[in-house]
Amino acid sequence: MSLFRYDASNDRLMTPWFAESYEISTDGKNYTVTIKPRMKFQDGSPFTVDDVVFSYKVYYHDFFDDADGIMNNESVHKIDARSLMMSVGFDYNDLIYNLDTDTYNSYFFNVTLLSPSSSPIRHIWSVYLDQSLPKIGIGVTEHVNTGWGEIVPRTFGWSSNTLVPLWDDGGYDIFFIGYRWSFDYDPQYLYDTYGLCDTGSCDNWYNFVNTIITDLVDLYVRELDNNARITLAHQIQDFLKVWRPVIPSIYPQPTGL
Repeated sequence: MSLFRYDASNDRLMTPWFAESYEISTDGKNYTVTIKPRMKFQDGSPFTVDDVVFSYKVYYHDFFDDADGIMNNESVHKIDARSLMMSVGFDYNDLIYNLDTDTYNSYFFNVTLLSPSSSPIRHIWSVYLDQSLPKIGIGVTEHVNTGWGEIVPRTFGWSSNTLVPLWDDGGYDIFFIGYRWSFDYDPQYLYDTYGLCDTGSCDNWYNFVNTIITDLVDLYVRELDNNARITLAHQIQDFLKVWRPVIPSIYPQPTGL
């Protein structure tokens, strides 16, 4: 059961569901929620404030436990038989969705987008992301569409033997990459051991080492059958999403190529 659910007319707005009403404190950090009366679970047992508080405490203890200072398992407590209070570590009013501008009033965090001006396809995707991120609460500080002379020092040409940092420290936040000048998807050297600086091309600047991905990439670049290559490409992408979600994302290949 959930106290709130997404509004049917706008999936970025939340409306009360099992909550009857709620009030927000003037500083935007405390929510007092009143649940609907006489609600029951499927087995007929009553649904109470104690159940809500218990669920929140378990959830935040297992998954967050004050890791980011926003909420923890002590942030929710019972007031009376039908009311509870939830406390957050920031003014949530700042994050309220603005229907007029189709964005949030402020953002959870901000990023800088980096895309090469030499690639129209990558530019299209970067513009799309520039327009879309604010709609999910992520601000775009700057969209830098530039040449490789400015891109290389922040990415492939990072001079230090440390991991490439974020934009403000000389690296990048989000970088749109299409490795190879044709339409083909080529992850070789980006994620395999052949791309490590001490043994190969130094294109694997995240120093990501995993024999499974190296073997998959090796099979991919040797495969001549196009359908088999597509299957291997999907396997590589699925692996990267699970095992290394912080590495650069590869934009989808346009259909019909």
